[in-house]
Amino acid sequence: MSRALFRSAPALALAAGLAIAPPPAAAQPEGTTVVIGRQGPDLRAERAAAGLRPRGAMVLAPSAGPWIVPFVVDPGNLVGTTTLLSVRNEAPAGDADVLVEFLDDTLNEFHEVQLVLEPHQLQSFNLRDQPNLPTPVGLSTGLVRVTADPGQLVGVDTFRVVPGDDFATGGLGIDLTVEECSDWTGRILVGGPFTGGTTLRFFINGPQGADPANPPTITGTVYNEAGTLINPFTVHTDGWTLDLDASLLFAGDQLFGTVELVINGTQGGGHLTVEHSAEGRYSVTVPGVCLVPPI
Repeated sequence: MSRALFRSAPALALAAGLAIAPPPAAAQPEGTTVVIGRQGPDLRAERAAAGLRPRGAMVLAPSAGPWIVPFVVDPGNLVGTTTLLSVRNEAPAGDADVLVEFLDDTLNEFHEVQLVLEPHQLQSFNLRDQPNLPTPVGLSTGLVRVTADPGQLVGVDTFRVVPGDDFATGGLGIDLTVEECSDWTGRILVGGPFTGGTTLRFFINGPQGADPANPPTITGTVYNEAGTLINPFTVHTDGWTLDLDASLLFAGDQLFGTVELVINGTQGGGHLTVEHSAEGRYSVTVPGVCLVPPI
């Protein structure tokens, strides 16, 4: 059924008033090299041969953390991209002592806040407003780490907002105690009505480096909707957080299918979130699926 639906995507796009145009060429993020190969692993076949099965959806619950929120900010641009987050004491009784650390893309701390939250109290942050925010040429990236005292329960949610485009997407923060994983899959929607395409948003627990002479931080395989292997790829990066346009992972103008990948960090796996958008007006963010749960 899904293949039939997507074969008629141009007709659906016209009916919905969406313009059909080839996606713009994506640029590789600074400090990242993507290599598309003709020969490489068929990760789906390897997992099937090994008898590995997905563990299904990961159910998040309040915890002490650490919770992680990767961020992107367009410094000094009041209508540019920014990242919002909130921290909430989820306990019905008792205060929560919470440390909120703001880290740049090399994990150097540039600001921190210590909170004492009463039961059900919430504290919000706009990354653009934080003191000492790095202001490089271009976008400022990094992550926020939220940790409560042992036994205390907090929850974290986040939004990525572009006020000038009336555009936003978001979800829950990443609870590394539950969600860190090495093997992931996610959906790819690039081309046709999906002129914004798909962005793969990573937290990497220790990048291997951007030089292709280094071991790849991410190894993956792209498949179409019929399950046919399109091509393998590798990603070499020095970023702990990484937003990667899915169009960089395959040759061609469009693809509706899936990507399966392995995050090989120097300190562990990582996390994958997938953002789909069209025309800068429609968006949804979903977590990737962990294919091989940690032992």
